[in-house]
Amino acid sequence: MCLSAKAFTAGAALICAPTASLAMDPMSDEEIIASAEKAAPASVAKNATIVAMDEKMQARTVREGSNGFTCMADNPQSPGTDPMCLDKGGMDAERRSRARIHARRGL
Repeated sequence: MCLSAKAFTAGAALICAPTASLAMDPMSDEEIIASAEKAAPASVAKNATIVAMDEKMQARTVREGSNGFTCMADNPQSPGTDPMCLDKGGMDAERRSRARIHARRGL
């Protein structure tokens, strides 16, 4: 399951913005947290784990969470605004997708 603050508050179908395939420009941990928390309602974001991708597209935990959601900041190198929050099932699907992409690219 993915959450977006807009979809959540509007009662629309819950969808995710596409994830970027590029590593993020350097941001401070505070900037990463602030951006990532915009992806979900405050009640979800405040207790979510926050992760950031490094230049090798490896996840780094910026803040441990306690509610089972993981949020990622917007990637300014990708078009549009794309922070996202996912629950455990969504994160598992994201990891499988990235693994398939890396396997195809020989990474």
